[in-house]
Amino acid sequence: MNNLKKEDAIFIFFILSFLPLLALSFFVHPTADDFTNAAAVLQKGFWKAQVDTYLNWFGRYSSTFLMYLNPTIRMNLILYRLYCVLGLS
Repeated sequence: MNNLKKEDAIFIFFILSFLPLLALSFFVHPTADDFTNAAAVLQKGFWKAQVDTYLNWFGRYSSTFLMYLNPTIRMNLILYRLYCVLGLS
């Protein structure tokens, strides 16, 4: 009965630790910054908003890239919630 391999135990632990994040994602809602970023992308386009934010606001590549991949642009709440789960994982 004790045939559980170490790799299987790690995988089960990973899945069990991921479930609370998935459950809590149903309570995630976009806030002011998310709508501001979505409006910037809709007005300027993805790359222009990326360059504008990099040059005028702060100089971080990865955070602005992830901010502007925000599913709020498509007004899809399910994608937004999954986006938050993937960002926490």
